Amino acid sequence: MTLHVAALPYPSPQGTQAALRFLLEALPDATLLAYGHGDGTAPTVPLERAPRLSRSASLRSGPSAGKLLDDLGLALAVRRHPGPVIAHHVEAAAACLLAGVPYAFVAHTDLGPELPTYLPPRWAPLAAHAGQAIDALAIAGARAVAAVSPLLAARLARRTGRVVHPLPLPWPLPPPIDAAERHAARTALGLERPTLLYAGNLDGYQGLAVLVRARARLPGLDALCATASGSTLPGFRPLPLATEADRRLAHAAADVVVVPRGAPGGIPVKLLDGLSRGVPVAAVPRALAGHGIDAVELAARDDDPSALAAAIERVVALEGARLRARGESGRAHLARHHSAAAFRAAFAAFAAAARDERRPPVRGGSESG
Repeated sequence: MTLHVAALPYPSPQGTQAALRFLLEALPDATLLAYGHGDGTAPTVPLERAPRLSRSASLRSGPSAGKLLDDLGLALAVRRHPGPVIAHHVEAAAACLLAGVPYAFVAHTDLGPELPTYLPPRWAPLAAHAGQAIDALAIAGARAVAAVSPLLAARLARRTGRVVHPLPLPWPLPPPIDAAERHAARTALGLERPTLLYAGNLDGYQGLAVLVRARARLPGLDALCATASGSTLPGFRPLPLATEADRRLAHAAADVVVVPRGAPGGIPVKLLDGLSRGVPVAAVPRALAGHGIDAVELAARDDDPSALAAAIERVVALEGARLRARGESGRAHLARHHSAAAFRAAFAAFAAAARDERRPPVRGGSESG
């Protein structure tokens, strides 16, 4: 059995948790080790829970004192596991290093540009250097390294000199949203105007300030913010996101899924989610993370509210055959590049590299050679 370690609550309606679910479902003999709490729903993959050392029940991402304690619980749990270990993101790698357990590493984000988004601006330069150092430490201790997007793989390889295997996230294709379901969803939510949707958490790395300013340039549209973060965005109607039914209702009601991105690195799960349901997507270039996806309407520039608003308007203007073709193109892209078979082939190369690595096991929280 291979143990996949992730420093997060599970299950949860967050994007990374969904990605881990689909990843584990595509692999035989894989188990997830996560924090001692989740959202209360039954997991659909084999799950082990770490000792719960904090009282936190938070489902949000980002650093906190409670997460540090839960990371310690993760380290205590992982050291008892005899088989291969794969650490997802830097906190899981840190738990493995602390426990003295050899691991292969899957990077889900570039912490250098992301970490500053959780802190006041005056700390940004120091946080960026710290994020890069933490990434480098996680990679230096790993038997092999993979990343969930081509851009992230290239950035980490260039910075560390390691081979980093691109690992396309497997993503299922649910039934496409048809006209009857769309009508029912819009009626249920009382929507009459074209509607844009943001579905995801409200952390700073998402580029939400640009999204809010873009939305202000579109007074003729309605806007939904589907999130489990417990709040909403200015100018957006809140829509709680707790179940798969909630997620599908939000997508069925939307004319366009909008994907901003404030920090480069991993591929946004909200992008894959919108494409999989056949909903047209408008995004900033940074959100594609090195993937070439013709189905996405790209803003001319990152971090430009006017450019993002213009991309949204171009999608809303699509009609008839052009609109259907856009949705079909997105689903076809996922079928080619994010199938379970494509993921398993890439994962096999990564796993083989981890087995062939001759580096001695990590002991006592540091490299022994």
